[in-house]
Amino acid sequence: MSLLQPQSIHFSCPDKCHVCGDILRACDSAITHDGDVYSTNNGDTSYGGIGLHVECATILAMRLIADVVKHKGSEHEPRVATILLKACKTKLKDI
Repeated sequence: MSLLQPQSIHFSCPDKCHVCGDILRACDSAITHDGDVYSTNNGDTSYGGIGLHVECATILAMRLIADVVKHKGSEHEPRVATILLKACKTKLKDI
């Protein structure tokens, strides 16, 4: 993942924002992320990237965090919020 400043968007950067669908212009700041962008049950994957306006990346990050916080967890998959709380309490003991 990387932050691109205005006038530094490379030709390999996606030309549309993954969240809003608007064009990423050279005068915009943008976030890019490379990785597997398509995967199927039979194992086919494609490597590519997504681009986002900085504002759209913020919205996406908040939506992802909200989904993680809603996750109920189970015995085999504890809630992320519980794990983070334990980590914070452990760190506070060090201070």
